Amino acid sequence: MSYLGGTRAGRTITPRNILKRTGDDFYLPGPNVLDAGTSTYRRSVDGKNTGYTNELRAGCIMAQITASKKWVPCKRTTVEAGGSGSGSGAGSTVIPVVDSRFFVVGETLTIPVTGGQTTPITRVISSIDYDNDLITVAGAAFQVNTGAVIYTSTLSDGSTSAAGCEIPRAILSQTVWTTNLEDPIDAAAGTLYDKPIQLLYRGYVNVDYILGDYAAARDATTNYLTGILWDDRQQNN
Repeated sequence: MSYLGGTRAGRTITPRNILKRTGDDFYLPGPNVLDAGTSTYRRSVDGKNTGYTNELRAGCIMAQITASKKWVPCKRTTVEAGGSGSGSGAGSTVIPVVDSRFFVVGETLTIPVTGGQTTPITRVISSIDYDNDLITVAGAAFQVNTGAVIYTSTLSDGSTSAAGCEIPRAILSQTVWTTNLEDPIDAAAGTLYDKPIQLLYRGYVNVDYILGDYAAARDATTNYLTGILWDDRQQNN
């Protein structure tokens, strides 16, 4: 059997209908542009989408970089219990988190810590275990409270401010690739492209299909998800 150029075989696709009910859904007027970054300094990834980390699926919680006005997955999560750097005990450079999928090696995290530290510290991400949601950072060990919010403050090029990436503003309503699948050579080279995206800002959604730390997004002091009705609140799921 032969296939048309640019198509792929051997992958099972599961539809992701993030809406629980249609008819009350509204979308941000465009143009809205996803910031892909470059093959060296990626900005929009889903680290838990194993083998397809350049594919962002419907349901990703999205944020907008303040300076560029481009969009990235919301780089905000909370610290989990279970590591020596979380809760009480000795400090660590490994941070167990609720959801690591949108973070990228090389990004700088802002981290509120304990042990007499009165102001947040910053640390550069040196590695990420997406399967187990463990973020390792460079520098000295430290102590951080379980439940503390951490977020990206500088992008992976080490100089570009990520301000705004921690503020949840909308939900991605379609699947988008940052690579060019229509050109196999281009895709194999890892060339990334900013892409137009559709963003849901009002609607009744199925929380089972929301990607990211949606509890942290809902609890954010500043967020723009007030138009989103979460089905766990409506049906007590």
